[in-house]
Amino acid sequence: MGSEFIQSGNLSGTLNTAGTLQATLNEESTLTGEITIPDKVVVEKFIILPKIGVVKLLASAWVGSDNLYHQVVEIEGATVTENSQVDLTPSAEQLQIFYNKDISFVTENEGGVVTVYVIGQKPTNDYIIQVTITEVDV
Repeated sequence: MGSEFIQSGNLSGTLNTAGTLQATLNEESTLTGEITIPDKVVVEKFIILPKIGVVKLLASAWVGSDNLYHQVVEIEGATVTENSQVDLTPSAEQLQIFYNKDISFVTENEGGVVTVYVIGQKPTNDYIIQVTITEVDV
């Protein structure tokens, strides 16, 4: 049995944990085969892309004092695990508002429960802010 050299084309597919590759070439041909790669190597080759969600920060939900306030939030549109890093990604317009009001936000994820902290004055407006969620090794 000979081998065929593919000069160009789009190859996409999946590799399951048993080491079986199922791939499609140019949406016309299906290629299958067995490959042997140790599990650890396979895991290291996976790139986990961040998830995008939104958080609603309600003016009425802030608790605290002395320029440090916080609220526990729910992330809409994405699941948060205990290993998720949750980063607020406000729009340029929101950044300007926060700068003008002299407030900064940070997040904390403790066991899958996300708390947003604000440093500066207590916000008097509600905000909906995009969040980026990345799974990290702890």
